[in-house]
Amino acid sequence: MEAAADTRKAVEAVNRERKLAQTAAAASLVGVEARWLEAVAKNREIEAACEALEARVGDVQAGLPAQCGPSRGIVSARVTHDSGEAARAARVRVHCFRQGQPEGITV
Repeated sequence: MEAAADTRKAVEAVNRERKLAQTAAAASLVGVEARWLEAVAKNREIEAACEALEARVGDVQAGLPAQCGPSRGIVSARVTHDSGEAARAARVRVHCFRQGQPEGITV
């Protein structure tokens, strides 16, 4: 009988320790999940900003002949961009080159 009582106490002690460990782990998991959700949201914002910027770059490239065409003595152009916190803050800059000298045009 005493052996059964000792076994029961040992089982209860193990169960208490397991419950405490799981409770502590749950708090850690909640924090990890929150950081993961923030990262996913930030990635979605970045993807949307990139898509908007790529569309803007495409629009700028489509308009390059008028802005940097041979009639202006321009021989080549390079499109660059600087992105801010959001896509609406992104700026696209067209650099037109005339005889090796850059002439920057902000679009």
